[in-house]
Amino acid sequence: MIRTNIAQRIAAVGGMPVLVAAAIAIVAWFLLQQSDRANGSVVTAGTIYRELLGAEAARSDYLNTAANRRAAQAVRFDAHTGEARRQLDALADATKDDALESAVSETRRILDRYTTQMRELKAVTEQNDALIGAMAQQAARLIDITDAARQRQNLANLGYAETVADSDRRLSLHRDVLDNARSIYAALAGLWRHEAARLSQEHGQNQGGGATPGNAGSHDTGVLMLRLSNSAEALEDALERAAAAEGRGGRGQKRIIAAVSQVSSALMDGGDIRDGAQELEKRIDQILNIYGTAYAATLNEVTELTAHAVSANETEQQAQGVTIAVLKLAHSTADAVSHRDIGATIALIADGVAVEEQIERIALPPLVRGGMMSAVAGWRESLDKVRDGLSIQDLVIAQMDADAKEMASGASALNDIFRSNAETIGAFLRSALVLGATTGLLLAIAGAFYAARSITRPLDRLQRQMVHLAGNPLTGAIVDTGRRDEVGAMARSVQHFVTEIAQRETALHEAKNQAEEATRAKSSFLAVMSHEIRTPMNGVTAMAEMLDQTDLTEEQHGMLGVIRSSAQALLIIINDILDFSKIEAGKMEIESLPFSPLEVVEESAELVAGRIEEKGLQLSVDVGPGVPDRLTGDPTRVRQILINSSPRRAASP
Repeated sequence: MIRTNIAQRIAAVGGMPVLVAAAIAIVAWFLLQQSDRANGSVVTAGTIYRELLGAEAARSDYLNTAANRRAAQAVRFDAHTGEARRQLDALADATKDDALESAVSETRRILDRYTTQMRELKAVTEQNDALIGAMAQQAARLIDITDAARQRQNLANLGYAETVADSDRRLSLHRDVLDNARSIYAALAGLWRHEAARLSQEHGQNQGGGATPGNAGSHDTGVLMLRLSNSAEALEDALERAAAAEGRGGRGQKRIIAAVSQVSSALMDGGDIRDGAQELEKRIDQILNIYGTAYAATLNEVTELTAHAVSANETEQQAQGVTIAVLKLAHSTADAVSHRDIGATIALIADGVAVEEQIERIALPPLVRGGMMSAVAGWRESLDKVRDGLSIQDLVIAQMDADAKEMASGASALNDIFRSNAETIGAFLRSALVLGATTGLLLAIAGAFYAARSITRPLDRLQRQMVHLAGNPLTGAIVDTGRRDEVGAMARSVQHFVTEIAQRETALHEAKNQAEEATRAKSSFLAVMSHEIRTPMNGVTAMAEMLDQTDLTEEQHGMLGVIRSSAQALLIIINDILDFSKIEAGKMEIESLPFSPLEVVEESAELVAGRIEEKGLQLSVDVGPGVPDRLTGDPTRVRQILINSSPRRAASP
């Protein structure tokens, strides 16, 4: 019961910080749980933000990639939005705050709408891709039709060229026939003039006897006949070539040459050439009529064929222009659709109308023109649907951008809120720890101070009394012996201790006086005995030294050394006994004299060397370089220390 009071105080002093620490630990554990949950929520919110950014990037890649690669981007989008939805569900389960739950629910609602809009965007985009594929097929069909028409026109142009070339050859042959026939006609005109001159001369002779024709007339006639003959041969050759070109067989007898020969024979015989010349003129007129008509017809045919060839070439060029325009439209359409440029698609629709008008102006067969017009109309219709799809795409993209911005803002706000909560919990945890530690420390200090004061004050009083009684235990009694606690027990124990000490001190004082008396008697006895023993030993030592100076044998010198060493050992023992008695009597004095350490060591070694050698040992002295030559002290005491610690003393029985 006595010990319980101080034990309770000590328990209170030691237990109070423990209780405070336990309370701090409980609060810290709770706050750490909250902090871990808040930090986990921060990580989850950050993950949601990153997944939303990934979904937005996947959507952008979905729109900008090729049609055959969109499926992979759609899978990426679904993966990011699915992970964001799972993280939002985990965040909703982790939070207990109504405002935060509302914010998480709103973000999840926007995410669901965002996903629905992506499905709409995928449907519109797939429809546009299908329309673009159909437009590509229609453009390819239009190009095929145009190329086929151009190839047919090219073949037609080749046919026109061959026909024109054939007609030109026939025209040249007809022109040769006509030119040679006209040459014969001109020669006949000269013969008719010659015949008229001849008849005029004959008539003049008949009337008055004029002169006969001379040699000059004969010469002119020969030239005309030669010209007529050459022209006849050239005409026959031209007729043969014309007949062969027209696919007719040979003409058989050359009638023009025969007629010319008849005229020539009549002219050479001086006969009448009028019948032969008229017959020749008749045949030449017939040839001129036939081949003149054929020449005119062939010339008209060449003109028409040339016009057709020019028109066909223009048609081919126009068809090629349509092909180029369609290729440009296809490229511009792909570029406009990839950039979702609605204005460009409207302009392209107008360009499609211009292509239709261009096709209308081309001289093409109705079936070909109808196929081309149908392809262009289908292309324009598909492009018009694509334009509507792009409008829907832009609307959906704008809505998705707004939702993505709102979701990113919401996710960022959630991240900031949870981070702020984590920081607040951390700050509160630190404050609680500091406040709890400070409170516990102050309470511990106050309790310790109170307990210490309640314990140290009587102990201090007891200590002062013990110090006072230490000088004389018989001067008084110990206070606080009546306390019923540990201090009272200690006071009573001290009182008993002091009483016992007083009694023992009295007995010790008496024993001390007796011991001092005995020590004085012993010292006196030892001094007398030392003097009595030292006097004969000095004589022995002196005689041994004198004997050592005489002539002795080696054996005698050895015996003498034993005597001297034994005497020295005995003196050392006597000195030790005297010193011990002086120490007990408190009369030991230490000298302060200059001496050589080396000499003291060597003398000590000489004193113990004999006994060491007798035991078969060897003693050597090794003085280090740091030992000074001279010291100040008591050389006798140093020598005693060296001899007492030497191997001789250690090994002596």
